[in-house]
Amino acid sequence: MEILTIKCADGVPFPPEVMKAVSPEKADQLAALLNKLGITFRIDEDAETIEFRSFSKDKVLVAGTKCLARLWVHAFAYFTIFTDAVALKQLDPEATLDLRSSDRLRKAAALLKWAVKADMKVNLANRKGIHSAMLSLPSELEAVFSQEDFAEDKRFADKHAFAALAFILHHELAHIRLGHTAQQGPLSIELEKAADRMAAEWLLDFPGLSPRELLQRQLGIVIALGWLASLAVYIGHSSKTHPPAWDRLYQVLEQYVESDGIPWAFGVTMLGVHLDNQRRSHIDFGREFGSFKDGINYYIDVLSRLEREGK
Repeated sequence: MEILTIKCADGVPFPPEVMKAVSPEKADQLAALLNKLGITFRIDEDAETIEFRSFSKDKVLVAGTKCLARLWVHAFAYFTIFTDAVALKQLDPEATLDLRSSDRLRKAAALLKWAVKADMKVNLANRKGIHSAMLSLPSELEAVFSQEDFAEDKRFADKHAFAALAFILHHELAHIRLGHTAQQGPLSIELEKAADRMAAEWLLDFPGLSPRELLQRQLGIVIALGWLASLAVYIGHSSKTHPPAWDRLYQVLEQYVESDGIPWAFGVTMLGVHLDNQRRSHIDFGREFGSFKDGINYYIDVLSRLEREGK
């Protein structure tokens, strides 16, 4: 998992290295911006939570490392499940993917289950103000990382986990660039949306990007926000400062991706996996959609309704 072995050159912490690697066409612009703002990066190697924060007044951006394995697993599992879902639909448009139907899918589902359970455990412990020891990766799943059968899945996960991490880091940098300070309620939610837009613009708004480069970054954003949305599917959205991650996902995609683009299809598959597992009785799986965008919109409506009803 390359995301866990980031090499920092000459003592430079990993965040700017990741940000440069994902959007190299803006490397000089990034360096000038970080220098102008006087940004200091602080690496948190202790927090088990999804730990990314910024402090505009002090110009400090904090990035955690223990959560990175879970981010990588989300990228790995979603790619595995998505590619098999696409292949199945090409054979039979009416077919439903069974995550138990192959060794590849079973292992991807097991890894994803581990990542989600770990995030749930540390998140719920954090809400209660107690420490939670990290869930170890099951020994039978460690073999996945050395098996040649998963080489393509691992290459995808390496590239797209980096893209997801870059979006998260640019989101936190955007708070500093925009001078945001801690707020509550509707104002805080608007500030989070503004940071999402600035981060997405940095990664996606460049005319020289090839279709492959653009798609990689778009999918990275979907994975980043999907990582947060998946947690909310299981334990609900409790933040008074951040909008629901599923709304953030929709807003970014709507601004930058056509309604039938691959990122929308990827997002439908991603949310569908978690909703099928946790909220199956609330989903109409026979419903037909005019586009992948409509599919995500339906899932978001379900999640929003359940949130309002406290379910």
